[in-house]
Amino acid sequence: YDSELEGVEARVVSPGDAADRGGMKAGDRIISIAGKPTKDIRAYMTVLAVQKPGSTIEVVVVRGDKNLTLKIKLD
Repeated sequence: YDSELEGVEARVVSPGDAADRGGMKAGDRIISIAGKPTKDIRAYMTVLAVQKPGSTIEVVVVRGDKNLTLKIKLD
């Protein structure tokens, strides 16, 4: 985690997991989940904790110099 940047870096995306199926890549920086900002690991954990298994959420990531919106179905 780079404290100079907002968001949480996805360091590992395991093949076949929800993030992988949704298009996330290792190195993506997650800046929001379900419309809520994830400026640090605490915010990320708080937002993720209230998501329901089986739901599809929008996750905004920074990849390179682009913001991408991914749809991820939670297991």
